[in-house]
Amino acid sequence: MMRRLGIVLAAILAFVVVLLWALYPQMPDRLPVRGEISTANLRVGDLERRFEVYVPPELADSAPLLFAIHGSGMDAASMRDLIGWRFASLADQEGFVVVYPEGFEREWNGCRAPGVTEADRRNLDDVGFVLALIDRFAIELRIDPRRVYAAGFSNGGSMAYRLATDAPERFAAVAAVVAQVPEPENSKCRQPSGQIPVLIMNGTADPIVPWEGGIASLFGISARGRVMSTARSAEHWRRVNDISADPEVTQLPDVDPEDGSRVVRSRWMGANTEVVLYAIHGGGHSIPGGPELGARWLTGRFVGYTNRDIRGADHIWSFLKRHRR
Repeated sequence: MMRRLGIVLAAILAFVVVLLWALYPQMPDRLPVRGEISTANLRVGDLERRFEVYVPPELADSAPLLFAIHGSGMDAASMRDLIGWRFASLADQEGFVVVYPEGFEREWNGCRAPGVTEADRRNLDDVGFVLALIDRFAIELRIDPRRVYAAGFSNGGSMAYRLATDAPERFAAVAAVVAQVPEPENSKCRQPSGQIPVLIMNGTADPIVPWEGGIASLFGISARGRVMSTARSAEHWRRVNDISADPEVTQLPDVDPEDGSRVVRSRWMGANTEVVLYAIHGGGHSIPGGPELGARWLTGRFVGYTNRDIRGADHIWSFLKRHRR
């Protein structure tokens, strides 16, 4: 009964935030792109899985492939809007394919133990879904299998961690935004089977996925289990990549002093691998340079503030494209 009440209250709060977003739109202008978005389905097991793909007009053989993985309650279109179509715009400039896969009932089966979502409870093979898409585009578009990347937001960031854990041999690098590694008692994933470069981009004032670790939850309701702190999440991937060197720490320019946040980048370098942490001091549950979810004074209470010093998508792609398997 309490669980059902919690889900209802979370849905009501989510509706209020969406309504405020509609009433007080703060979305960045959609960047112009020259290619087209197409939609298709792929059967995985007994399910038809939906995805969208952006292909730039001039695509050479052996192009990179980027998966842009949405967060909880989102879909392919909202993932594109979250970053103002920036990945598609970069794809036009640099000649790569962007795939926006969709989770079952808008959720992903990441590493956390079975919880509140149907994707978790059914233990869906989301890794198999993404790997099947790689195989498909290796044939259809002749993408370069050595340059396949994943970047996820929130629940999608957790999915990016799972891809790095379960299939590091298929990805050159991954990036996770506002996502933590689950605590061992809240994880159903095995230990990663190989090294893989990882970027983490988290806000210190995120009210949904806590910077210091603890219970990840939607507005204090609908708990998703315990997660590590950002420091321990970065340490986890540093150990996976067998990096012992101290990080190179850089405070990025405070381009917008009015946004109430600043960015510090820590970079651990290893042999042919790296772990990078973007600490968004004062940042909330959002991607830097992305939209505010409505009126800033109100949504700051629910999801935290959005940093305006950097464009997160640009830094993510700059990191990913440095690597190949």
